[in-house]
Amino acid sequence: MTTPVTISLKVLVKHMILGICILFSFYSNADRYQLCGVERPPFVQRSGQSLTQGLSLDIYREAFSRMGHSFQAVAIPWDKCRAAVISGEMDAMIDGPLDSGIISSRQATSAYILAVYVRKGFTQHPFTWDRLRGKRLGILKDYPYSPRVNAQTGFQRYYASSHSELIQKLLQVSVNFVLMDMLAAQRVATQQYGKLKMLKPISDAGKLYLGFHQKHQNLVKQYDRVITQMDKDGSLDRLYLNYLAYSYRDVMSWLK
Repeated sequence: MTTPVTISLKVLVKHMILGICILFSFYSNADRYQLCGVERPPFVQRSGQSLTQGLSLDIYREAFSRMGHSFQAVAIPWDKCRAAVISGEMDAMIDGPLDSGIISSRQATSAYILAVYVRKGFTQHPFTWDRLRGKRLGILKDYPYSPRVNAQTGFQRYYASSHSELIQKLLQVSVNFVLMDMLAAQRVATQQYGKLKMLKPISDAGKLYLGFHQKHQNLVKQYDRVITQMDKDGSLDRLYLNYLAYSYRDVMSWLK
């Protein structure tokens, strides 16, 4: 004989199974996109060949989660990443400039602020590229410097794999100057930052975007709506303050 309790248990189990099936169906049908980029602390950090941590990735995770999507990010040299996105081999490029071959998001979520640094105690003078002629300049290997920076000549380039290594080269007098992202330098080299002096004005700066393959026009529109929402509800400011002493709105206001 079937009791009311037995019936209730059967109904409960039936509903639990149905709920699990619906949940599994949702996650199995969610789109998983392939992103590429280069390491650029504190915005993007790598582990092996994967890009796993950083401010930009945290922003994307929250945005993609709100859209019901997910992504995987891999480390690829800048030019190869751009070519892979244009060809459709990859879905999007992390923290890129506006690019005619790629559909960029309407709202920037990242930035670069490049400045030349010297050892503390160096006689202060305004920065100009001419002052570097014949000198040794430390720069990052595989960093996506802007065309304006890459076009500069007249000095010797000494490459390093990280901001910490750049600073060591400067403090050990292996180089006369180093070119670093101000936001990264303050975050990555906090213990050594007090030994440095930044020359003004900054050498270059600009906003950066998540750039998609041309086929993702609808996804870009959806992403733009979510980023606008994250700006309005304070999520972008919150995520920025997890990594930097400045909010999202602070950094973007400097680049208007």
